[in-house]
Amino acid sequence: GCDKCHGPHGEGMVLSSYVDKKGERVEILAPAINDMPIKQFYKSFDAKSKLMPVYFLTDKEKAYLYYYLTKTKKKERISNVD
Repeated sequence: GCDKCHGPHGEGMVLSSYVDKKGERVEILAPAINDMPIKQFYKSFDAKSKLMPVYFLTDKEKAYLYYYLTKTKKKERISNVD
């Protein structure tokens, strides 16, 4: 599922890193998906990507995922206020 690359709450993760020919560290990132606009979230399933696998989800399934991810993020923000 999404959590394998984007983290348990969609917060994004470093998938891998390596040192390039210049000796600089390069990180391959899975972006946070728990605070992206809904249109961008939907488009991400249709976009060609070298990293993200193709998922065949219905619009309803995408909506449930989006609701879950953004609801979790909102709870996190509220709990950090204390």
